[in-house]
Amino acid sequence: PGAPVRFGRQSQAGPPPPPLPMTRRGSAQTRSLFWTKLRSVKGTFFEDLAAASDADAAAPGSLGEERRAELSRLFAIKPRGRLASAANKVVAAGRVSREGATSKTRSAPVVVNLQRANNVAIMLSQLKRVNAESLKASVTSGDTSALSVEQMALLVQVVPTDGEREAFLRYRGDADALCPPERFLRTMSFVPRLRAKLHALLFARQFGSSCDDCEAMLDQVTLACEQTERSAACGTLAAVLRAVLQAGNQLNAGTPRGGAMGFRLDTL
Repeated sequence: PGAPVRFGRQSQAGPPPPPLPMTRRGSAQTRSLFWTKLRSVKGTFFEDLAAASDADAAAPGSLGEERRAELSRLFAIKPRGRLASAANKVVAAGRVSREGATSKTRSAPVVVNLQRANNVAIMLSQLKRVNAESLKASVTSGDTSALSVEQMALLVQVVPTDGEREAFLRYRGDADALCPPERFLRTMSFVPRLRAKLHALLFARQFGSSCDDCEAMLDQVTLACEQTERSAACGTLAAVLRAVLQAGNQLNAGTPRGGAMGFRLDTL
């Protein structure tokens, strides 16, 4: 037979301590640079950068020891004091009290929930001197000249959903019992295909400016391609990419984002 089972404390050592959390390597904590690392740099500008050593201070765009020290100083993480935390709590408490007071003064919604009613009320506050009946007539007739493009974009965001439209069409209670956001949603629910009509009217109003924006963006892409070719020929682009790569690797040292051989250009 085995040894008898003993209950209680078995030893003074106790369970092993939990592992320590991962920390960055290095003497100072710095802010991270959020970028997308390239898994392969073959066939890119970074392939040429990888051939050169990062420690080569003579290479164009390479960071020297003085710039690296300045980078660590500028992006160092400063600990937040207790005073800032206490101030944030006071601000948050004031915000909650104001929101509670505001919600009590408003009439309670009947058909939609409180959050939806508050969101609609915020949107309607930006539609000054425009009431639901005039909006209904404008959308039904297709004449939205009295509305600006910004107001039409707001209307698209507050149109009643399919479920809300069905609920308001079935509503047989007193309209005065509804809160103002609900009365607006109820009035607009009587416009058939409201969302599709608003999108069509907004597209017609924005068509000319959208074409101008597309032409401007195409011109920018063409100019960027020409500048990239000139910069690649004179080495300016490589110097910029080398500087960003070294700076990002220093800020991300000790993290999964560090040790990158290249990055996506949308980081810039």
